[in-house]
Amino acid sequence: MWILRLKTLDTQMLEAVAWANSEQELKDFLKQEKSIVEYQDGRFVKAFKMGSPLEYFYPPLKGYVVAVGVPAIEDVGTVDDWVQETIQNFANTQEVLHQV
Repeated sequence: MWILRLKTLDTQMLEAVAWANSEQELKDFLKQEKSIVEYQDGRFVKAFKMGSPLEYFYPPLKGYVVAVGVPAIEDVGTVDDWVQETIQNFANTQEVLHQV
């Protein structure tokens, strides 16, 4: 699964806003939702279409990053990856705790 994370216009907090099965699907989604021209809406200059799920977010910077070293689009693995990581975390917890 690939996720798209963007900064909000108001708080500039990083939020996961969409997911897809591929990086290209998220890039296409960003292009599809981009406004032809930026527009002023109250105190915000918006880059995404009015009514878009991305309307209240800043677009990623060049190279699809939201900050230096922070990708906007990231591969977070598959369900199997997540299950294996959870199993490993469980086993690690059992290893370090005292059993009663």
